[in-house]
Amino acid sequence: MIQHSPLNKGENKALVRDIFYINIQTFSNNSKLMEEFIKKPPEWLKNIGSEQEQRDHLEESALIHIFERFEYNKPKDFEGYKLTLKD
Repeated sequence: MIQHSPLNKGENKALVRDIFYINIQTFSNNSKLMEEFIKKPPEWLKNIGSEQEQRDHLEESALIHIFERFEYNKPKDFEGYKLTLKD
């Protein structure tokens, strides 16, 4: 396995912790983020209720992104099993 930087070009290096990119944004401190979610609410947010109820919910919420980037090249002689799970 080869570990790569989790950053995309131009992203803030301060958001890297060890091998992870971690970006935590609170809706209460980011009006642009709030408006993005209100204008195009995901299904879970629609289920909250009215636009005001959605805003109230988001005011107490945060958007968390955690990324890792790696490359895995299996050996040509690799043997393994595949398990398919059903819901």
